[in-house]
Amino acid sequence: MLELTLAKAQDLVSGIVAEQGDTIYQKHEGSCLYVHTSRRFDDERSGYVIEKEVPGCLVGQALIAGGLTMDDLKPHNSVGVQSALYELQRESKLTFTADAEEYLEILQINQDRGHSWSVAHEKALDGLVWDLDSILDDVSAGQWVDYSAYQGR
Repeated sequence: MLELTLAKAQDLVSGIVAEQGDTIYQKHEGSCLYVHTSRRFDDERSGYVIEKEVPGCLVGQALIAGGLTMDDLKPHNSVGVQSALYELQRESKLTFTADAEEYLEILQINQDRGHSWSVAHEKALDGLVWDLDSILDDVSAGQWVDYSAYQGR
């Protein structure tokens, strides 16, 4: 079972960022996924089969680096960090602290708003989230704000 403290979460993410810090995550059909699955049509089976599965977003990659499997994460692909963590805890796959949850939530928001993984991580370490000034989802139209102020709106 993964015991996810703030220090552990930051360490796992730091390892990913050290190798892939320039990555700007591309959402899959508008959604962030912990696991990406590619499928192909199999004529013999007259249906689609899984061709390849790979870790997806930064949080997914960190949780996998911490010992969870893609099979652990796939059922939670369509939910946010908070829901995924609570469900994984309910399934006895991990435990987590409140500050680890908050850090991963900030990290996810920053990643999903178009920042590289290194910037998302750096700002999450400082408790800063990219607050969009418009509903246009234009990453340039925003500012860094403290997460507690962001949360209070």
